Amino acid sequence: MGPFDRMYVQGQIPGERELLALNNSYLRSGGNPSEQQVAQMSLPIIQRHLAILSSLREVG
Repeated sequence: MGPFDRMYVQGQIPGERELLALNNSYLRSGGNPSEQQVAQMSLPIIQRHLAILSSLREVG
């Protein structure tokens, strides 16, 4: 993995963590049912992205 790739992966991780926290917040707030449904569907995708990015970071 080149320097750009490493920088890209490192830059993506905080954004994915923030997105995960935001979706968890929607689920806890008990607000708009549509937002909660989207948050619930998004959680596994975001978690998968974080796992992939973390493994790429370890390889690089």
